[in-house]
Amino acid sequence: FTSGMAVGGNNDMIIAMGGGTAGFPTVMADYLYNEKGLRKVYCFKQDTVGGNNYVDPFVTCFTAMGGEVVDNIPVTQGTNDWSAYLAAMISSGAEAIVGWTSSSDALAFYKEWYNSGAYQTLPVYATMHGGFTDSYVMDELDPAIVDALIDGGLCAPINYCYSIDTEENKMFVADWKAEFGEVPLGNNLPGSTFQALRNLAMALDEVGPDADAMTLANAMRSTDFYGPEGHTSFEEGSVVATKDTYVVAVTKLDDGSINYEVQKDYPEITVNGYNYDGENYIG
Repeated sequence: FTSGMAVGGNNDMIIAMGGGTAGFPTVMADYLYNEKGLRKVYCFKQDTVGGNNYVDPFVTCFTAMGGEVVDNIPVTQGTNDWSAYLAAMISSGAEAIVGWTSSSDALAFYKEWYNSGAYQTLPVYATMHGGFTDSYVMDELDPAIVDALIDGGLCAPINYCYSIDTEENKMFVADWKAEFGEVPLGNNLPGSTFQALRNLAMALDEVGPDADAMTLANAMRSTDFYGPEGHTSFEEGSVVATKDTYVVAVTKLDDGSINYEVQKDYPEITVNGYNYDGENYIG
């Protein structure tokens, strides 16, 4: 989960900072098993590298903890007819649907989830926020579907939320409200972009603006700091950040906008994820 930017009009460097992909699904395995008490779920994943990476570690960890995954269906990117999938999920005896897809596929899934009546018995939980539960996705749905998702407790893992209860984030939110007249958006970008810029600024302070790409990269990986997202650091030798991860619930604010509210924080999730070595559950 990255934030990136080009540096300078004549500079071919791209600056990016992100955490390990497995952080999201492994955190959700713990949250849904231990906090929500789920024991039997039905999984689906977009049939892409992203879909596999955002769902398969969840399946590994949730199963190892003692949960049952009825199925983990790969769904072709661009799928707009979810009727057969939802029929199977409804008849499976699962307690919830857990998975990830994105964009128009996500919109089609939610519409069929609602129209099929699955919303009455099968809440939805995400193993990754982006393209599936962020505000820009929810804004494209009928309000009745969004209300049903909120009532069902739609949750997702993320690195930033406006309601993170730290002094660094309170200052950031206050500045954001002063500038834009609203709290930061219900997605990862406000906090992660600021965090990446702070990382870059600290590195530039260390090595100067004329440093070559490798020197700058090494300086970025030597940072250890707090910002709106929480704590960011790098394990020795790692090119991927250790970052705080939050489980958030989709919510509707007083002004009617869709955003997130923190349910639980998971500090300092490393590149491999939470209680996971990259292949196996180790909790």
